[in-house]
Amino acid sequence: MRVMIADDAVLFREGLGRVLEAGGIQVAGQVGDAERLLALVRADRPDAVVVDIRMPPTHTREGLDAAQRIRAEHPQAAVEGGDAVGQAAKARAVGVGAADAVVAHLDQQLPFQPPSADADGRGMGVLGGVGKCL
Repeated sequence: MRVMIADDAVLFREGLGRVLEAGGIQVAGQVGDAERLLALVRADRPDAVVVDIRMPPTHTREGLDAAQRIRAEHPQAAVEGGDAVGQAAKARAVGVGAADAVVAHLDQQLPFQPPSADADGRGMGVLGGVGKCL
């Protein structure tokens, strides 16, 4: 499966990409705004797209609009919308044709323990422990 990720939060975008790749899913592209996402999807059709609902420049509905256009232009691609705001954003994403939406609860504890030092005493780094939540 080939997936494209669009999110203006670089840490989230890169972290999700690493988690997907660790699970055997090919990340075909990562971008930080809706216009680049649309261009990338048109040039290299993915099997699935994960898109942040609110992205630059206005952080209102750029990702939502992009998801709607992707569903119309590339109905074979699965579209997953996400947002850190809440259930209303999820409802909007599903309403425009996303298969589902992820609500990121940034204020809650992560579902895994923080990474500890590995055998040689070096830290695993912030993204080193992300795979533990799979």
